[in-house]
Amino acid sequence: MTKFNWLFAFCLILAASPQAIQAQGWFEADYLFWSRGNDSSRQFIQGSSPMNSEDFDIGFSNGYRLTVGTALGDYELEAQYSKVDGWSDSLSGVLARPLALDDDGGNAIVYPAGADSLGFRNGLFDAATFASQSIISNEQSESEFLLPGTVTAGSYTGKLQDFQVNFGTSRTKNWYRFGVGYRNIRIQEGAGFLASGGFNALDNNDAAGPGGVAPPVNDPNDGLSHAALTAAGFTNIGGGADGYDAINPAVPTLDRISALFNGQTDNELNGLQLSAAARMVPSEIFEFEVFGRLGLFHNRASGGYAELLAGGGTDNSNYLRSFVNDRERGSFGANFGIKGLLNITDYISLTAGYEVLVLTNIALAPDQIGNVQRDLFGNPHYALNASGLFFGHGGNLGLEIRW
Repeated sequence: MTKFNWLFAFCLILAASPQAIQAQGWFEADYLFWSRGNDSSRQFIQGSSPMNSEDFDIGFSNGYRLTVGTALGDYELEAQYSKVDGWSDSLSGVLARPLALDDDGGNAIVYPAGADSLGFRNGLFDAATFASQSIISNEQSESEFLLPGTVTAGSYTGKLQDFQVNFGTSRTKNWYRFGVGYRNIRIQEGAGFLASGGFNALDNNDAAGPGGVAPPVNDPNDGLSHAALTAAGFTNIGGGADGYDAINPAVPTLDRISALFNGQTDNELNGLQLSAAARMVPSEIFEFEVFGRLGLFHNRASGGYAELLAGGGTDNSNYLRSFVNDRERGSFGANFGIKGLLNITDYISLTAGYEVLVLTNIALAPDQIGNVQRDLFGNPHYALNASGLFFGHGGNLGLEIRW
């Protein structure tokens, strides 16, 4: 049963409550306009044209909240479901310098004007620095890079679902109230980074390449080999399983690589919270309320990270390596805000408010990009990063009906 269905069932129970208990009920529907902070700081590109995940400005998105409750004597019971969908932002750029794929970015022979580089550990780096006894697949004698004019782009999306049930003292008995409740929060995110450009490889000792006229003498390899890519954990998923070739002036060829790095996360938090609220009535038509909630949650976080290399130009080789992982973390949550009620009648009020939600130990999607290390046997290993901070805030406008 979905959280929305739980809320609907709760409404039916309240409607069927026996009148002997003299229950007072209320229902509220709110339009939400929420923004969120960005605690991620994954470096995508470093160099003269840097790009970082902290550059994402998420902005506001729309959502809704449904609340239903009843007062039972000196106490009250309230259920609430909220959803905010569509948080997103994007980045883009074009590199004026080459994008070094290995550790030769400081080689002035190959890059007399310097080079940019990827700011995170990735499979392309592992492949481009692959050491082998075979001359054909040994990448350490060459500098592999994408040409100037490489296009870069980043994206970040997210959504929030929040369901809670709170039991506490009645708002009709005192101007203040306290309560305890159960809360389920789900945060799902996606983030991606793309670098797409022409590929080349030159000898790192003399910048020689295929098709040149001696001297200098071109060393073997002349590209990024299939063996190096598979050693880095990539699997060929289409096209020729032959890696990528350097530019050969003697033959009109240009291989292109579109490298997409993608992170996905799903956080599901369950826990208990304490709540407090105080309501003031400065006039018969206006009421003002402040509230706060503090909770401890168990976060069952899961996520994945994938790297896709799509060939273009004169090569159609496609490679993929992907990882999944999950982790359980304890999370602390704080939710507080203000709310105003304009009483239209004794039973109908217009509402407006602003609130903040903070959650610790959240798996953020950009933090998964590049979060791959090598284990003791040299195999790539991905560990979910679930140490981020979620900060959401925004306003709401709604209608409350009482009976």
